[in-house]
Amino acid sequence: MNEELMTYCSESGIVMEPSVPYTPQQNGVAERMNRTIIERARAMLDESGINRAMWSEAVQAAVHVINRSPTNALAVSKTPYEMWYGRKPDVSRLRVFGSKVFCHIPKEKRSKLDAKSRVCYLIGYGCNGYRVWDPNQRKVIVCRDVVIEELPVKETRHPEVYTNDHLVSDRLPEPDVSAKVRNAELVKRQREEDSEDEADSFEECREDYENAEGESVPLRRSDRQRKPPERLSDYEVCVAFALNAENYVEEIPDNVEELRRREDWPDWESAIKDELKSLEKNRTWDLVDLPAGKRAISSKWVFKIKYAADGNVDRYKARLVAKGCSQRHGFDYQETYAPVVRISTVRTLLAVAVQKNLHVHQMDVRTAFLNGNLSETVYMRLPTGFERGTKVCKLNKSLYGLKQAPRSWNERFHKFMVHLGFERSQHDSCLYVRQKNGVVSYLILYVDDIILASSSLDELVRIKRSLTQEFEMDDMKELNHFLGLKVERNMKEGTLTINQSQYVRALLKRFDMQNCKPVSTPLEVNLKLEKNESAPVTQHPYRELVGCLTYLMLSSRPDISSAVNFLSRFQSRATDTHWTHLKRVLRYLQGTKDYNLVYKRSENPKPLVGFADADWGSDVNDRKSTSGSLFQVFGNSVLWTTRKQATVSLSSTEAEYVSLSQAACDAIWLRNVLKDLGVDCCSPTTLYEDNQSCIHIASEPCDQKRLKHLDIRYHFIRECIQAGEIRVEYLPTQEQVADMFTKSLPSSSFQKHCLTLGLRGGVVKQTS
Repeated sequence: MNEELMTYCSESGIVMEPSVPYTPQQNGVAERMNRTIIERARAMLDESGINRAMWSEAVQAAVHVINRSPTNALAVSKTPYEMWYGRKPDVSRLRVFGSKVFCHIPKEKRSKLDAKSRVCYLIGYGCNGYRVWDPNQRKVIVCRDVVIEELPVKETRHPEVYTNDHLVSDRLPEPDVSAKVRNAELVKRQREEDSEDEADSFEECREDYENAEGESVPLRRSDRQRKPPERLSDYEVCVAFALNAENYVEEIPDNVEELRRREDWPDWESAIKDELKSLEKNRTWDLVDLPAGKRAISSKWVFKIKYAADGNVDRYKARLVAKGCSQRHGFDYQETYAPVVRISTVRTLLAVAVQKNLHVHQMDVRTAFLNGNLSETVYMRLPTGFERGTKVCKLNKSLYGLKQAPRSWNERFHKFMVHLGFERSQHDSCLYVRQKNGVVSYLILYVDDIILASSSLDELVRIKRSLTQEFEMDDMKELNHFLGLKVERNMKEGTLTINQSQYVRALLKRFDMQNCKPVSTPLEVNLKLEKNESAPVTQHPYRELVGCLTYLMLSSRPDISSAVNFLSRFQSRATDTHWTHLKRVLRYLQGTKDYNLVYKRSENPKPLVGFADADWGSDVNDRKSTSGSLFQVFGNSVLWTTRKQATVSLSSTEAEYVSLSQAACDAIWLRNVLKDLGVDCCSPTTLYEDNQSCIHIASEPCDQKRLKHLDIRYHFIRECIQAGEIRVEYLPTQEQVADMFTKSLPSSSFQKHCLTLGLRGGVVKQTS
């Protein structure tokens, strides 16, 4: 108990008599009232559709109503409010919890043509107004001038975009999946439908977790609603769309009922049958009765279309996955981490393969996760329409969707690689190297996709034969399509091209920009945008587009890196102005959709060179600087970054120094990866910088008073120079290709740097 309370009671002559632990009967009146309040709050939340994260507001509203309602606890027919204040309460202000509220916007806070009200939702009562939830501002406000639309029947709230920090659930009727995106209004509607599907999926997982069959006695846990820090909310959404960008632009349904209405249903039906046969062949499960005290997790289908290098459909894939979101840590799984290869490692291997004229092939592991071994006992229900009476599946092997499935598969694959004599790289856990009989071979694993490279074609064949004997594999022969990247190789000419033109076309179609007028740069020159807290949030799918562009930028299009990084900073309150500038990136892609990232064999090779630059105080909102860097292996671009610096720099020299230190970290990592790939990196790696003062400070470890406030990590560049790992050289600003990763440039400079990056291809006539 609180020490101040105990002191007060002691001084006031009050004797405190605590009840016995776990004996609520000794405090029956208070405990029963707690139950009454919670039951009312629960009913209000459920009936209104308001998310449980608003439980505290619901509790306050319930107490407000209870105090103004008759009770049998009083001998007289009065309410608690009347007994306390001596007057009858005014109940004319009471309204249905969760009702739609139109709050008046004062003229001081709007322009002449702005709407005079905003839509909110009633969640309680204040002293002089109603407490309402504003989904646009994402906060609770108190309004006096309101018009309330009370809920006649159970109605649900409709948030703008479903994210973890939205407090209002989304359960609107199932949308018409046959509708096509034809204009901006339909794009908006489609975005709402996609958000709806995500919300429904989240609710399904939550219900599976709470209502699972055969619940064992749960441990008591806090009821507090936890959510990630606000600063990470935009990051979460952007990453979600970036990771699922291909499925998002292809509009593939996520349930069998919708697939049955499509023309290609026979192909999907065949894929479903193949998946079930594969599962039965691998003895993935045994059908059993669910033991008493055990729980069974749910399952669902996941669908994907795989394309060949020419853009045509290669095959339809149906995957039966477990709903791992309903698993419990410590019961159904333990560890979950499993590595995936960095895309920059893939590009580095391809650059080395071009330079050394290595043979590069690819393979695909069929039902890879089914090869993992489970150490836990897991029961699973089959999806709707595929049930086998009351039987459930006792999993013998790992299954897609289980939290531990990626880790189980990765451990199994790693053990087999060690058996074959491969060594795992210490700098990328999905890169394997083997030296045998004077031949060096490399293997890269991305979940179930494999790249093999070797100077000996016979050795490559032997490795593929060993893999096929251990796992069920598809031999794709020469590398042509990997992680959505189309790869074309000409070993005689010593060239390799990477492009995503098919994805760009699908992206333009998805956002109804396939007929837009192209422009020559992704951003206007010297563009400065501010965060406008008062302007209305755009109704367009801003975050979705940022996520899709992020996937493209990270994979094969370094030319849009600066634009995507800059525009992603406004996701929390993007306005129509921000949306217009984001669409300009699509207009730029319209003119450059056939761009290829070209790798060539170099006659006078430098294993690794880097470029680092910074734009001092470029963010007008917080005056932080932007860092940009590029690294080339044998003259081919393999790693590029655009970062907003974490601290405010006091000068351009300081901003460049911070950028140089960040680039040094990437340089050291790439040097280590190249050593694993057998590339000699004995000589220092050259980092090009266009600020003479910065070069002097980094190269001369003298006392610099103007840098005494810098974090110690930014002095890492000095240690790298002293160790002989990095050499910083001056490069004129006009030749500094990293400049395009920090700011928007004029068309002439931008196109010049694109050539330095290795971007080639057909360019549609563009406007500035």
